[in-house]
Amino acid sequence: GQLINDGHPVMAVDLNLQYAVRLLGELNTEEATAVLGKVFDDTASEPIRSDVILIMSKWNNWAWLSDRRRYFKSMSPAERRAFVIASYVLSDEGKHWRKSFLPKR
Repeated sequence: GQLINDGHPVMAVDLNLQYAVRLLGELNTEEATAVLGKVFDDTASEPIRSDVILIMSKWNNWAWLSDRRRYFKSMSPAERRAFVIASYVLSDEGKHWRKSFLPKR
């Protein structure tokens, strides 16, 4: 996380940053959560943001996911797909959100 926090030039390359994000995804720590939250807020890369959403879901970080739910309409299609998958971590909140937001079939 230090290379990301320090803005190391290696992390300016999206492929390197995405690899680092996936490595951090294996560490469910407060520091990793903070770093991934910062990456999500600071990058415009759809694949990286989607990975962060899925990692937060894997960690059952419902507070982070619930907070980001408000920005669903402004997310890219890839991020939206990841968020719909992640919404299942939100149990009842996610179920109600999916019913009200997603199109009826």
